[in-house]
Amino acid sequence: MGSDLVPVPYKNGSYCRRKGDKLIVVIKNKGDDPADHDTHTKVIFGQGGVYGEQELPTATNGLTKANPPIELEFDRPKEECFDPDCEFYIIVDSKNELTNENEEDKHNNKVRGVCFNKVPKPDLIPERFEATNHYFERVLPNATKLKVKIKNQGSATAGASKTKIEFAGSSTNLPPKNTPELDPGEEKVLEFDIPADKQASTFTIRITADVENKVTESNKDNNQVVDTWVVADAFF
Repeated sequence: MGSDLVPVPYKNGSYCRRKGDKLIVVIKNKGDDPADHDTHTKVIFGQGGVYGEQELPTATNGLTKANPPIELEFDRPKEECFDPDCEFYIIVDSKNELTNENEEDKHNNKVRGVCFNKVPKPDLIPERFEATNHYFERVLPNATKLKVKIKNQGSATAGASKTKIEFAGSSTNLPPKNTPELDPGEEKVLEFDIPADKQASTFTIRITADVENKVTESNKDNNQVVDTWVVADAFF
């Protein structure tokens, strides 16, 4: 029992959230009880604080696991911190102000992160489904829809975009689907209708992430894939 404040990484495990020259730190309470006090959060830049450190007040009083996480902005202390790279340490409840914290989880108050000098960018891709190794799956039981998965495999958040699928040889022009903002490592499954003339036959589709080219990515060449569904002949 008790509260348990922790820094929150991206889905890919990275704590390097950057917005211009600022480092963004996200904090949540994953404990069973609300936090019973406001606290402070500290970031130490470089080994032993060679590039400096900052400590900010954090409005955690009453924060529960059901509440949205808290975001804090820390200024980059020196240009050298990201030239070429910058190691940092995030410490939540840095002044030990919580009185009901679960001491068994005190070790997770401090995490290490690294930001690299290159400007982080998102990278949207159609992702294979592990169970079938295909870029889409038919939605059962009637199989008149299919689902595709879009993943951000880059190092920065991808803004909202649109995903389009096209069926080879079909006159049906399906509208693109809205794809929400995706953090690094995050993915989203979208459902599309299968045109009536393709529901009982073999078909080939083209999936395009960010079809309107709204997202500035590290690689635009991997936004599109082609995949085929084969209807096998019945046999005994």
